[in-house]
Amino acid sequence: MSDAGRIASSPADNAKAAFRVRKLTKIYRTGEVEVHALRGVVIDLYEGEMAALLGPSGGGKSTFLNIIGRLVLEALEAVNRELGTTTALITHNASKAEIAHRIIRFADGAAVEVRVNETRRRARELEW
Repeated sequence: MSDAGRIASSPADNAKAAFRVRKLTKIYRTGEVEVHALRGVVIDLYEGEMAALLGPSGGGKSTFLNIIGRLVLEALEAVNRELGTTTALITHNASKAEIAHRIIRFADGAAVEVRVNETRRRARELEW
């Protein structure tokens, strides 16, 4: 029996899945053209594991990480809000910075701008 897109190998028999993805599909539509970026992906990521997503350009890695990234941002946002933790988000994607209280922009090895984000958005509202 084979699941399309299935990658599920535990690094240890007693390892617990920290993150589970089941039948994740993403289709981009442009007019009548459909691009299947993810086709029913099933992946378990385990506690304490460092996993590498490997594959050619167009293989679905970035799409997968962008979808997971939204979930991770929502979790970070909740921990920051509910526990009052200090959180530094490192990104080259300006839309992800929209969840921050302050935006500190770096260029040429220096912090070149620090500004209060007056129009904060929730992680689930972001598009990238």
